[in-house]
Amino acid sequence: AEFRGGPGRAKSENHRFADRTDLQISELDNEPFIQSKTDCVSFVQKLFQEAGVRLNLHLELTDSNTVLAMVKEGLGITLIPEMSLPERQTNLRVLSFNPPVDRFLHITLNNAKSPSPAASAFVEMATEFTRRTEYAS
Repeated sequence: AEFRGGPGRAKSENHRFADRTDLQISELDNEPFIQSKTDCVSFVQKLFQEAGVRLNLHLELTDSNTVLAMVKEGLGITLIPEMSLPERQTNLRVLSFNPPVDRFLHITLNNAKSPSPAASAFVEMATEFTRRTEYAS
């Protein structure tokens, strides 16, 4: 199964981009950046590198909720998987990239043996999720 979803760009309501709905990656050059160690680190680094944009890593944290709390306080911006963003966001704005940026997630199973019941349930759940959302490709 393949899942497509762009990274959400989160920033404080008081950020200089607060009135924007989208932006280009080049506009993030040297912007204080807060990174979750668990959320697409290599994807973000590659995205910035390919765009020739300097990643100004201000903070690196282990918890996505803490990253979002720091962003809400105006300490920087972040890129976080769109599927990971909370449905209700207070004091937080989410922007899109123009042009859009997608990342792909794949589920791979070993064909040589049957998947465990847990793995089968996960694949079924993930497939159903993508049918209900825009994340399926």
